[in-house]
Amino acid sequence: MEGIGVFFQDSTLCSLISEGLESNKLIQQAWSKVAQSSLNKQLVRNQSLPTFGYQSELSFGNSKGQPSASSAKISGSASATVNWEVDLWGKYRRLDEIAEANYQGTIFNKQALQLNFAALISTNYIQLGYYKDCIDVAKKTAISRNTQYQNMLQKYDHGLITIFDIKRAEIQVKDAENLVFNYLQQQKLILNQLTLLSGIQDSSYYTNISLSPLHTQEVQVGIPSLLLARRPDIRQAEQMVIASNANIGVYQAMRLPSFNLTGLLGVASGDLISFNNGSPLIGGGTLDLFGPIFNFKSNKLKVKLAQEETNEAKLNYQWTVETAFTEVQDALSNIDLLKIQFENNTIQMEKAHEVYLMAMDRYNAGLDDYDTLLNTENTYLNYQLNVLRLKSQLLESYITLYKALGGNWN
Repeated sequence: MEGIGVFFQDSTLCSLISEGLESNKLIQQAWSKVAQSSLNKQLVRNQSLPTFGYQSELSFGNSKGQPSASSAKISGSASATVNWEVDLWGKYRRLDEIAEANYQGTIFNKQALQLNFAALISTNYIQLGYYKDCIDVAKKTAISRNTQYQNMLQKYDHGLITIFDIKRAEIQVKDAENLVFNYLQQQKLILNQLTLLSGIQDSSYYTNISLSPLHTQEVQVGIPSLLLARRPDIRQAEQMVIASNANIGVYQAMRLPSFNLTGLLGVASGDLISFNNGSPLIGGGTLDLFGPIFNFKSNKLKVKLAQEETNEAKLNYQWTVETAFTEVQDALSNIDLLKIQFENNTIQMEKAHEVYLMAMDRYNAGLDDYDTLLNTENTYLNYQLNVLRLKSQLLESYITLYKALGGNWN
C-alpha cells in the first residue's frame, strides 16, 4: 500500500503510510476478523468429519435370589464410539464453500480498508504540503508588502505620495499577514489529522513537507478488465455471490433425508472380579435416517430466500464492477483536465510575475500610480495560489486513480 508514496517518489509519505497501516485500530480489527473467519472455516470443515468418543458404565448389585452383600457383583463396560453424518447431498461441501467465501471476503475487506487508509493519509499529506507552500507564498507577499510600505513612508516624508496611499498600503500588509494566519490555522488542523492517522508524533516528520518535491509519473492504465483481478471491493462482492449461491445448496439439502452412521466397539463384563477371564467384546452399528415430512414449507421458503439473496448479490457485484470502470474513467478525465489547467495557470503566473516586476519598477520611477502596482501584485498572488491549488488537486486525482485501480498503477 506504500505504492502511492513510491509513485510520488517520497520516502516520508511511504513511512507515514507504513506506520499508519501498522498502528490503525480499524485495520487491526480487520486482521482480527480475518483470523476469526479462518478459525470458523476450520470449524465448519470439521463438521463433515466423523466424531470419535468413548463411553463407560460401572454398576454394583445382587442378582435375583442372592440377597446377601457378599454375593453382590460389580459389572462394567467400556467402549469407543464413532458418529458420522453422510454428506450425500453436499450440505457440508456447501457450508465449506460459504466459510471459504466469507474468509476470502474478510481478506478483501481488510485490503479495501488498507487502500482507503493509505489514500486518506496521502490526501492529508498533500493538503499539508499545499498549506505549507501557501504559507510560504503569503509570507513572501507580506515581507514584500512591508518593504514596499517602508519605501512608501519615505516617499510620503518627501511629499511624493499622499496619506491615502499609505493607508491602503497598511491594509495590504495586514491582509497578507491575515492570509498567513489563516493558512497556519488550516495547516494545524491537517497536521493534527495526519498525526492521528499515521500515529507518528515526531514533529520532524512534518516540518519539510511540501508540494515541490512531489513529482508524478506517466500512468499506463493497461487493460481495464484487470480491475476484476485486483480491486478488493469487486473481489469481496464476488465472494458474496459465491457464499449466497452455496447457501442455496445448503437449504436444498435440508429438504432431503440425511443419513447418520453410528458405531460402537468395546468390552463388557458381568463381574469385574472375573474380568480377565475372557471378557466378551461388544460392538455394533446403526444407520439412522432423518428427514422432514411437514414443516409448512419452511425449507422450501428458505431455498427461495437464498435464491433472492443470490440475485441481490449478483446485482451488487455488477454495480460494483460498473462503478469501478466509471471511477477509472472519471479519474483519468479529471487528471487530463487538471494537467491542462495547471500548465495554463503556470504560464499565466510567470507572465503575471513579469508584469508585477515591471509595475514595481514603473511605480518606483514615478511612471505609474499605486493602483496599477496593487492590481498587478494581487494578480500575481492569486496566480501563485491557484497554481498551488491546482497542483494539489492534480496530485489528489492521482490518489483517486490509485484507489480506482485497486491499489496499482498498471
